Amino acid sequence: MTASDASWRPQGAVRIVARDIWRRDAIGNFCFQIADLLRAAGVEAVLYAENFSPDEDIRPLADVFTQTVPADILFYHFSIEDPAFEALSQLACARILYFHGITPARFFTDSDPHTEGWCHAA
Repeated sequence: MTASDASWRPQGAVRIVARDIWRRDAIGNFCFQIADLLRAAGVEAVLYAENFSPDEDIRPLADVFTQTVPADILFYHFSIEDPAFEALSQLACARILYFHGITPARFFTDSDPHTEGWCHAA
């Protein structure tokens, strides 16, 4: 099988979801790279996040629940506690879970108590 062989491609879109997608951040960069690789192979790839720059081609997380169909693949990038995780796991499509790892909460103690809390919860 070669990259030009269409037999490996999904029937629908690949919906890439992470709680946060930002440029120059490890998770965000990874999500953008996955989307770029899929698009270069002719696969529709759509990014969704709860927190993101409005300057980027990313859709609000809520949209994934109305736009996903059974032929799609959900690529979920898990990296922090996410209240949407349970609902995402119930979508009627194939699902891929990529575990990024959890940043130790202490890294956010002095700079971002909100994120520190999410790290503790994860």
